[in-house]
Amino acid sequence: MLKKKLLAGLFCLAVLLVWVGGIQASGLVTFRVEVISGMTISSPSELVFSSVVPGIPAEKDLEIIVWSNVEWELKGKAVDDGLGGLEGLIEAQDSHGTWYDLAADEWILRRAESPTGEDGLTLDIPFRFTASYSDAPANYQFEIELTVVPAI
Repeated sequence: MLKKKLLAGLFCLAVLLVWVGGIQASGLVTFRVEVISGMTISSPSELVFSSVVPGIPAEKDLEIIVWSNVEWELKGKAVDDGLGGLEGLIEAQDSHGTWYDLAADEWILRRAESPTGEDGLTLDIPFRFTASYSDAPANYQFEIELTVVPAI
């Protein structure tokens, strides 16, 4: 008798499991995503040199942060009308210690840099300004554009 009750209980449990299993459904969804190269640069909005005397270079570092998930390069150039009316010389130093005239052309300041990871990479870019004797005493301002691009 106990054996029959046990078998009947097991049968009911099996029927219940089949019934509960019959009201469930599942499916698989395949997600596809394309990760593309991404680069970001952060810099202060101004770099202020101390007062300069014609012919004597003044140097100042600009701290920037670069984020990139691919190898990258950093380019720099003067924009608008060059140096805002100045005849002087604005230069930036590349990672090899060479100074480049940014008013003359766009220059690559960092080459084939590795991906940075999520924390980014902090760089100090040296800049140098040399006033000309053609520059009248006044306050001047000009813009330098820094661009991060994928390394070729």
